[in-house]
Amino acid sequence: MPNLLGQNAAYPMRVINDSKLWEDLLWAYHTSIPKPKRVLAEGDSWLAYPQLLGVKNIVWHLANNYDDVLLLSLAYSGDTAVNMLANREKLLEALSKYEFDYLLFSGGGNDIVGKWDFDFMLKDYKKGMTAEECINKQRFERRIEQIKLAYMDLLEYTFEYAKSKNTIKVITHTYDKAIPNEKGVVSGSAWMWPYLVAKGITNASIQKEIAIYALGAFAEMVTMLAKEPICKGRFIVVETRDTVNPNEWENEIHPTTKGFKKVAEKIYQNIII
Repeated sequence: MPNLLGQNAAYPMRVINDSKLWEDLLWAYHTSIPKPKRVLAEGDSWLAYPQLLGVKNIVWHLANNYDDVLLLSLAYSGDTAVNMLANREKLLEALSKYEFDYLLFSGGGNDIVGKWDFDFMLKDYKKGMTAEECINKQRFERRIEQIKLAYMDLLEYTFEYAKSKNTIKVITHTYDKAIPNEKGVVSGSAWMWPYLVAKGITNASIQKEIAIYALGAFAEMVTMLAKEPICKGRFIVVETRDTVNPNEWENEIHPTTKGFKKVAEKIYQNIII
């Protein structure tokens, strides 16, 4: 099929990155997919890992592997949950103008890892400290609360302003147990390892425990949030921890194409419900 809609050539016709073309995409598939799952994707690099780097992200797998899913993706690599809700205009415009079955949201990881985040929440290592003792609990718990508030805003905005506000569901994932190491997108650009080492935390086991604790706290937070009355079964948290094998990480915090595919499969199983 020719690229009539002008979207990124790395994707099939079933996903676009421009909301102005959403109705054209629906029309293009209205006969071949009578009742497609209409998904608006907003999030970080787990949905938007750059195609030029050769790794197929979650959105790519959903669009390429499942014929009954149509996607509008507003996702952007490196984005944080707090920032996405602070700059919510494009998201709310799409939600309020078009009907979607799902809002696929990936956010929270970048609020925790990185130079001005992960480093900020670590203590200088002293001999005998446990992994938990290496974390500045006051700062870390405050950050988790900030992420929670962003998610709460996301849910309330969606259920109040979405055109399909009575039926749309919000779906998210819990990342996975990233393993701190030196590998980033480019040399020296890892998100956790440099800051752990700078704090004197060089033991690999302790490094891994810290990563599991930090991302695990996020996972537990969104899981508990899904039980709040506002969600009414419409906020779906897909448990994706222990999905990606140790040899399925492209770099410190991003799975390989195979790893992303496994995560996408779990998300899709919740989309078709």
